[in-house]
This record gives sequence, C-alpha cells and structure tokens, in this order.
Amino acid sequence: MPPRSDLKRQRILSAARDVCSETGYEAARMDEIAHRAGVSKGTLYNFFAGKEALLMATVLSTYQDYIVLLPGVEDDTLDPRDRLAALAESLAAGFEAIAHHLLLTHQAWSVVLNSPAARQELLGTLRSIYSGYTESLQSI
Repeated sequence: MPPRSDLKRQRILSAARDVCSETGYEAARMDEIAHRAGVSKGTLYNFFAGKEALLMATVLSTYQDYIVLLPGVEDDTLDPRDRLAALAESLAAGFEAIAHHLLLTHQAWSVVLNSPAARQELLGTLRSIYSGYTESLQSI
C-alpha cells in the first residue's frame, strides 16, 4: 500500500485533472481543486509550488497513467504479429484516454511552450515513456 502522502498527492492530481478538464486551466481555482481532493489549500501548496507546477504534474501523471503496455507485448511466446497488434492497441488505448482530457492537454502544452524548463521536463518524461515502446518494438 502506498504511503498516505502518495495517496493524497494522487487525489490532488486527479482533482486537478478533473477541474482543469471541465473549466480549463485559466479558470481552474486552487480552492476548487483542494475541495475536490478533500485537502486544505495549504496542503496543495505543500505538494506544489503553484498552479503551473500542479498543471505540469497533472499532465505528466496523465501521460504516465494512461500509457501502459498490454501484457501481450512482452509475451515472446506469441506470434510477432500478435505482439505488434498488442503494442498498437496499447498506444491507441493510451491516446484515447489522454484525448478524454484534451482541454487539459492542450492548455498544458500552451503553458509548456512558454517555459523552457517545463518544456524540457515534459519532453523528458515523454521520451522516457515512449522509450518503453521503442524497446518493445525492437524486441519484437
């Protein structure tokens, strides 16, 4: 079982994802995010320096949560075509889940484009995530 602080952080990220997806990043209020997460506003700021940092963490966790390899990709007893199909299905499922939060993703990229540090962080995370797909593709 994850530590309580990890669970609290996940609740905050989930609430931020929902609020930003519903209202947009600019209209999202930290008070509303804290309320939905069941934490105080001060607790939000204990985890995240501000709204931009929370947005970045939310988007990064969204990508990490939804991009998952299906078990068939790693099963080397399967025909390579079946493994490739599982890899394609994994990618499609991840993109579909991310598209569900399209407003959040779009607005995050707008923020990222104005911040070299945030851009590097997001691109580094995406490279890391997709390197798993590259490795799987090469193993097939």
